[in-house]
Amino acid sequence: MGWGILPHINVAHDPYNSTPATSGPFLDKEFGCPIRWGYHENESTDECLLSNLARGGVNIQYDCDKDDESCKILVSNLKSNFIGANLSEIVIIPYSGLNKNITLTAWNYMDEFDEFDRVRISQFIETFLNNPTPVSYTHLR
Repeated sequence: MGWGILPHINVAHDPYNSTPATSGPFLDKEFGCPIRWGYHENESTDECLLSNLARGGVNIQYDCDKDDESCKILVSNLKSNFIGANLSEIVIIPYSGLNKNITLTAWNYMDEFDEFDRVRISQFIETFLNNPTPVSYTHLR
């Protein structure tokens, strides 16, 4: 899907071709997008999350019950492994309705899986962070 900056949130646009979106129209600064890099407790819109991807970022979305112990462990693992330590331009955020528990997105790329996998997430980040060119990635969907 192409891209473009939306003049405001109420502008109709074609539906995104993936969930979460990996390309398409997005909102910009006057609407609080891109969202702050780092961990977020609340969901955001595809229009804002795409604004982060358009700037070369990687989004790590997860879908689990935040009161469930396994979800708390997942979030803790994501935060301790992928926030700080020279890792910028990464968003960790809940996203309802994913096909799997974890979905990684970069502009035009997505990877989905159910169990925390530090190596797989690191490989995705290494491959796509600030790299808009098509590349080879083992787990592409």
